[in-house]
Amino acid sequence: MSKFKEAWDELSTFGKISTIIAPVLSIIILTLCVLGFLKILPINQTNTIVLPILAVLNILIGINLFRKNKVVAIFIFASSAFIFIL
Repeated sequence: MSKFKEAWDELSTFGKISTIIAPVLSIIILTLCVLGFLKILPINQTNTIVLPILAVLNILIGINLFRKNKVVAIFIFASSAFIFIL
């Protein structure tokens, strides 16, 4: 547990916020996708909600990866831009 606490203390404020927001956004995306596949909600309605959330999640991941691997981060930013265009 001390390794987790040390790693958590080393993160910046943005890193802490994105670490909390990313799983929440993922859970929202999965929930809406399941509701759309089970036809509880119309699939067109869930797609219009899920796609921007997915793009925001990609942007958060890209910002976190930018320091480590710039090439992968640029591809992630491009994919989020493509999702916003859809």
